[in-house]
Amino acid sequence: MGSVGLAFPDKPDSRHRAELVQLMVHRDARGRGPRRALPTTAQRAAAAVGVTLPPWAP
Repeated sequence: MGSVGLAFPDKPDSRHRAELVQLMVHRDARGRGPRRALPTTAQRAAAAVGVTLPPWAP
């Protein structure tokens, strides 16, 4: 269906951040919702490992 990638900075003052670096959706899955679901899943995974300020925060 698709994949999403997160990058975690290695600087000591950036351990609370993560960055979405890649989002791919298979052409057969386009229009079925993974483009919205994958970033949400990545955000939850980042929060589970202690990321408190993602770049998508307002």
